[in-house]
Amino acid sequence: MTESVTISSVRERVVGIADALDATGWPEADEARALAERLAQGEFRLGVIGEFKRGKSTLINALLERDLLPTGVLPVTAVPIEIAAGDEGVVIEHLDGAEVRVDVAQLEDYVTEAANPNNTKGVRRARVRLAADLLAEGAVLVDTPGLGSVHAHNTAAAEEAIEDTDGAILVLTADAPLAESERALLHRLAAHAVRTFVVVNRIDALPGDAVEEVAAFVDAEVTEALGDGGTSFALSAARARQAQRDGGTDVGFEAFRSALRDFVSTDLAVARREAAARDARALRDRIDDGLRLEREARRLGVEELEGRMARFERAVEEEQRALLDDAAVLESATTRILDEVVTRLRNGVEAELPAVEVALAEAADGAAPGELEELMQRTVDEEVRHRFDALHATAVADVAAGWAAESARFRDQAAHRAARIREAAEGIFELRLHPPPTPAGHEAEADFTYRLFRPPPMGAGIASALRRLLPAERQRERAVEDAAKVAESELHKHVGRARWDLSQRLEQLRLRYAERMSEHVSEVSSGVRLAVERAKGQQARASADLDAYERDAARVAGRLDALTEALGGDLPW
Repeated sequence: MTESVTISSVRERVVGIADALDATGWPEADEARALAERLAQGEFRLGVIGEFKRGKSTLINALLERDLLPTGVLPVTAVPIEIAAGDEGVVIEHLDGAEVRVDVAQLEDYVTEAANPNNTKGVRRARVRLAADLLAEGAVLVDTPGLGSVHAHNTAAAEEAIEDTDGAILVLTADAPLAESERALLHRLAAHAVRTFVVVNRIDALPGDAVEEVAAFVDAEVTEALGDGGTSFALSAARARQAQRDGGTDVGFEAFRSALRDFVSTDLAVARREAAARDARALRDRIDDGLRLEREARRLGVEELEGRMARFERAVEEEQRALLDDAAVLESATTRILDEVVTRLRNGVEAELPAVEVALAEAADGAAPGELEELMQRTVDEEVRHRFDALHATAVADVAAGWAAESARFRDQAAHRAARIREAAEGIFELRLHPPPTPAGHEAEADFTYRLFRPPPMGAGIASALRRLLPAERQRERAVEDAAKVAESELHKHVGRARWDLSQRLEQLRLRYAERMSEHVSEVSSGVRLAVERAKGQQARASADLDAYERDAARVAGRLDALTEALGGDLPW
């Protein structure tokens, strides 16, 4: 798309395509009009994206220098929140299409998990308008729910928001930067977004030398994914917002905000054109494929067309069977991942038991007999929680890494199956088609949150009464022995609970993922079927009707050519 080409010229041609498609009855007419409307708005949507509890809302508040979005220690944002320039106010858009206008102060009642649990109010998104220099040129900040949230609907809403963004601000956390799921998300954004900023938040949780180490690590990963133009910013959004309230500034945050402002003031127009070109090309490619398939199918006799479609359906069935085999391999791989991780978790528990007993003995040393019961209970509780939290965090990281690798492999296989179906259509109908889009990975959907159960009270009943008959030192020894047994039992119980919990989450994730990849493969074949069905319908028309349809189809083709010219290039063939 050349500098001389304007978004308005692309929009004009997209509207022309929609008008031409209306005459043919193709469903892509609605899609073309939606794209034209989006181009007319002149917006560039910057999705603030990341896993849950990365400080995305706090970062936006700091960028706007006001406490607009609710924040908290638990997952807060339940639905996407769009923030654009305009007269201050909020429009709540519901899933059924209804819209409600509210004050900014009422935003929390619709967008937080606390006020709108499980999105029971049926909110699709909130559209906030306010005056802010950062938004004046058409930039729209989109606060997305956290990926990998404990709430599945949050993750689903976040995934939809990602697919609808032009650029992105990927928010990581300094104390655990770039997990496998986040690395996959970074590469996904590199392919989808025309500009991606990476923020390493919460650097105030690390010592200074560690901040430099983390920043260098993230910079290297960002450069690999985004090229030389990729940079990351290490900052603390909470510290920056507090500094603003106190009338000051934060150096790390201001470096990021300055880069974002420079992008908005200098590069936003070019980025908007790139996003418009991306969306228009995707629309053009789908319509062009359908049009040429329909023409070729209409040229064939009925028997010849039926024969070719039979060959095509056999090719589709073969690839779909192969995808089922691929899905079975994914199922086996996730089982293996879980078994290996749980084995390491059990071994880790065994390795921690001596340290637990030492901690119990140290706690009991010198304690009065009357304090032992409560002291041992508290120490068991603390030790089980501390030891298992650490072990479980490692297990979750291992499961997430294993899932990211296996799901990416399955995604690549699904893309290969879709490409094979396209190649079959090309060979059978003797024409070339546009490559199908890469299926969205969604590796970041992994949600392996786990909450510990509190150990039951220990030492109750006869055992406790008998201990009180022993000398004080022996009472302490027996209390430590009993507490160690309780701790060991609880740790092993948590291994079992964690296995069940992880297996359930992995199974749900695998099923959703397999279904999504199957849908991607099916979409490629359904496009061919729709074109052939249209061709059959044209073959049955009277010659006058067919001539009229031919003129309509020729008008669509001509306007596709005009759009291609506006995009600054020729069709590939």
